Amino acid sequence: MKVVNRLVLAWREFLKSFRIKPDRIFGELKGEDHLGNKYYEIGPDPQGGRSRPSRWFESLSPDDYNQEIPIEWAAWLRRQRNNPPTNEEIIRNMAIYRMKKENAMKKEEEYKSTPKSSSINKFKIYKCLYFFSTINNIYYK
Repeated sequence: MKVVNRLVLAWREFLKSFRIKPDRIFGELKGEDHLGNKYYEIGPDPQGGRSRPSRWFESLSPDDYNQEIPIEWAAWLRRQRNNPPTNEEIIRNMAIYRMKKENAMKKEEEYKSTPKSSSINKFKIYKCLYFFSTINNIYYK
């Protein structure tokens, strides 16, 4: 009899897990990015059993699972930073990214125009281009 009661209780808890949790609906809006994504947070509640804040975002197209998120917001969602990013911070980082991209294009032109005998200069330019390609894969596309 005890086994049956435990199974019934486990089944009820399993079914409860599929219900929409009201805290997901009523989270505090923390910000919005230039792509239209909205970011929410519910603070920690040690009495309720939540030691860390819950963070999530809602996108404009919920069916698109391969969507872009700015790297600053992705770091906030993964709790790598405590405070949500500001728009000024995102704009500043995008300007730095564009500057690095322009500098890499200049280095690529230098690389193409250098004579074949100067392999040391080509190696330095190649290192710069490799560094930019890794940043390009990590940062914005």
